[in-house]
Amino acid sequence: MRTRRAIALAALTTALVTVGCGNDDPAPSASTSPSLDTGQAEEQIAVVTASYDLAVGPDQRVILGVLTPDQQLIGFGEVDVQVFFLGEQDASGSPEERGTATASWIPVPGMQPEGSSDQPMILTGTTGAGVYQTALDLDTPGFYGLLVTAELADGRTVAGTTSLQVRAEHQVPAVGDEAPNVRQATVNSEEFDFTDREIDSRAVTEGHVPDPELHDVTIESLLATDTPFAVVVSTPVFCVSRFCGPITETFEQLDTEFGDRLEFLHLEVWEDFEAQKMNGSAAKWIQTPDGSATEPWVFVVGSDGIITHRWDNVLDEAALREILQSLPPRGSPEPAGQ
Repeated sequence: MRTRRAIALAALTTALVTVGCGNDDPAPSASTSPSLDTGQAEEQIAVVTASYDLAVGPDQRVILGVLTPDQQLIGFGEVDVQVFFLGEQDASGSPEERGTATASWIPVPGMQPEGSSDQPMILTGTTGAGVYQTALDLDTPGFYGLLVTAELADGRTVAGTTSLQVRAEHQVPAVGDEAPNVRQATVNSEEFDFTDREIDSRAVTEGHVPDPELHDVTIESLLATDTPFAVVVSTPVFCVSRFCGPITETFEQLDTEFGDRLEFLHLEVWEDFEAQKMNGSAAKWIQTPDGSATEPWVFVVGSDGIITHRWDNVLDEAALREILQSLPPRGSPEPAGQ
């Protein structure tokens, strides 16, 4: 699993944050740059596909890391995206234009850069991180090329390209699928032989599970009682991108604010990181048919046990908050006529 985990973001995260997890794998072919005309751009930029699991369908979430040639992050505002189909088997075909889109900046939860701007700008000297997010209609399996153009706040026009692979079907549970029914170890478990680090990898350094409120009930029991929930599948200590920790801490805050509307859970990826043994419960959520996996992931599940939303890699916290604010407190009577 290690050879594939978070590989799509490896080049991006090297520039965004200090990564010390020993992932030296090369970027996959789906993240290479196709031969697309960058037009009148004054400078070439690097674009990295940061999505984990793309499949045919409308409004497929695509996230992109955008950097300067010397690996400084570009953030804020919006960028323009032109979409090209390159071929079913590889990305070497003649580009066939498939439309345009706008991608908007979203920060990594807990890693908001200082300042703000209505236009994209180079985030010099900041420790924050984020990506550009868009929704694309992807109607054919295969390889696609993206031409990303940005009008920077300093007046320059920059452009760069990347490619991505689109499968016929999702390999990780998607919106509309039934939530995997698992009985994970919790702080209240008595029937499991487990250690605290199997519940949350932060117990390795802190000596205890730091957020027991995210680990006090099983998914199995929530599904059995028709209780809606949100789950983050992450490994805060061993995450390649180091985005898992901030996202998991964001879940702690969301539980404080919206715990009366939704149950919030954390699934630790690793049973034994050194042995590269995944937790069985996490594997049922994020492991693909070839045995690989990526992290972090966030899923929202309705009272009917069906996945209603999911975010790979970088959570759109603003979108999740909007969803949570629209939910009534659990146990509230339904409005008349419903």
